[in-house]
Amino acid sequence: MAAVAGVARWTGREVFAFRKALRWNGRDFAAAVGVSHRMLVKWESKGVSIEPRAANQAALDTMLSTADPAVQERFAALITERAAADHDTRTEQLLRRESQYIKSPVDGKLMVPVEEGVFLAGPTNKPMWTESYLIDVGAVPFK
Repeated sequence: MAAVAGVARWTGREVFAFRKALRWNGRDFAAAVGVSHRMLVKWESKGVSIEPRAANQAALDTMLSTADPAVQERFAALITERAAADHDTRTEQLLRRESQYIKSPVDGKLMVPVEEGVFLAGPTNKPMWTESYLIDVGAVPFK
């Protein structure tokens, strides 16, 4: 999957975090997404057990990708905090100090796995979805 701005899977939890990151009230946020305030309350109260419809997820993706970088940073921080509070094992592994090194089968260099997730990228810290990958940890000589 190519890197895309947005969230891989919007649930009520991500909707709530995004609204908080924007610092908007429920009525204004619902209007911007194109849903009723009642639907927004339903999403937020059901958390991870509910997913907005595809059209609403597309609207949320657009709102997130065009949001101010400060909003995007707050959103990423809120999602990370929530995952840590929920004891999300992927987040806990990412936040741990020790890494599991893997030797490259090609050249034997040490590599560290980077889990899939939303990362801030580029000069504007735009949230981007990235698949998991391995990265070298050795020094790279400059020429």
